[in-house]
Amino acid sequence: MVARILTALIGIPIAVVLVFWPGGLPFAVAVGVVSVIGAMEFYSGARKAGARPVEWAGLAAAAMFVVSARTYERGSIGVVFPAVLTSLLILSLLTELSPPGWEGRVVGFGLVFTSIGIALAPPLFGLLVDLSQNYALGWIAQAGVFGLGAWLLSNVVERGRNSLRVP
Repeated sequence: MVARILTALIGIPIAVVLVFWPGGLPFAVAVGVVSVIGAMEFYSGARKAGARPVEWAGLAAAAMFVVSARTYERGSIGVVFPAVLTSLLILSLLTELSPPGWEGRVVGFGLVFTSIGIALAPPLFGLLVDLSQNYALGWIAQAGVFGLGAWLLSNVVERGRNSLRVP
């Protein structure tokens, strides 16, 4: 209990200073350090559970999310990296959920559908904005697509390790 109180007495003022520091660089560095430490703890637990995670990729991703958030306004990697990493996470999830021996086919279909979304979503969004002269319809349509995806995923029932059944 004493350790928690001391941590709060020291940590809260440090966090407040980091958040309100002009430019935000100290806060970004602190978030990066905490992200990497959290990822290391996660991978430690995963190894104890018998998993063999690709630790270097996860640690690099944790650090790069902070870099991309920090450089987003200037373009470059700040814009591209989150989209690329999200696609890789989706493909990793598909691989983990696929039945043994089906990994290649599942990833192939996943690439087809994510590529269709990447190719069609921006022009359709722009068309909706042009037709309505308002961004609201484009965002509502995007929310509808996400809702449909969430509904479809909620209907997936796990039968056993690495196998799925859609009712």
